[in-house]
Amino acid sequence: MAYKLVVSTVLEFPVRFSLLDGEKDRLFTFKVRGNRVDVEAFRKTLGDSTDMLVDALRKFLLGDQLSLKMVDWVGPAALVDDAGQPAPAGPEALAALLQLDGMTQHVFNTVAESNSAKGRLGN
Repeated sequence: MAYKLVVSTVLEFPVRFSLLDGEKDRLFTFKVRGNRVDVEAFRKTLGDSTDMLVDALRKFLLGDQLSLKMVDWVGPAALVDDAGQPAPAGPEALAALLQLDGMTQHVFNTVAESNSAKGRLGN
């Protein structure tokens, strides 16, 4: 008999991060939406890859299986265009953010945490 989860297969959650701006940390947040992913399917995707780990994670985050979309900035945008205007949330902004050192791993960890079951106190 096959079973399926009673919760949505689509996840929406914030990604919070900070960047050092001179001597001060500036906090930024953006919201993403993506598909809940089967752990075994992810392991197969990663196992089949010959890329460096960070490149394989970036491909997974931007690939069809997860279908991760940046849907909105929460607060000020961390990116601006050539004219100094805030970059719209979307695929180009997400791809640009994933080029920051450590951001691919941070977004992956946030996706994994959002996709995972969580224990609750009182068990």
